[in-house]
Amino acid sequence: MATIASIRPLALVAITTSLVSGHCLITSDLERLQRERMFSHAYLDTWSLDHHKAIGDDPANLGWPDDGNGRYTRSLGYYDWYWLNISKRIYLNDIEHLAYVLPCTIVSAFVHPYISSGLLFTYLIGRTLYRDGYLEREGAFN
Repeated sequence: MATIASIRPLALVAITTSLVSGHCLITSDLERLQRERMFSHAYLDTWSLDHHKAIGDDPANLGWPDDGNGRYTRSLGYYDWYWLNISKRIYLNDIEHLAYVLPCTIVSAFVHPYISSGLLFTYLIGRTLYRDGYLEREGAFN
């Protein structure tokens, strides 16, 4: 039977796991905000005729399925292409790490919950510093 003392450490791990997952959602929002700025309705309307002729419907919101290297982005210029790809790289890097960090933390939390949550919190701080550094002018070289 579980006691309150055994639940508290696991709750701490659950909280830090939720914080890391929330951080990933925030970084996905960076890409969405960049897409809203770049692919306005007025801009996508310029592609509406070509898209409708080829596909048969209107272009999707936020310039999808352009992943930053397609037709929509090509006509926007280097500045927009650069910042869209920076925001995509930050988000995708978070997703790549979450695939192994969270399962390993959850498994290790059953043996060492305080150490696991401490390491996960340190990881969260590192990811935040990575994101902020990558968004500066020097980017990956910062």
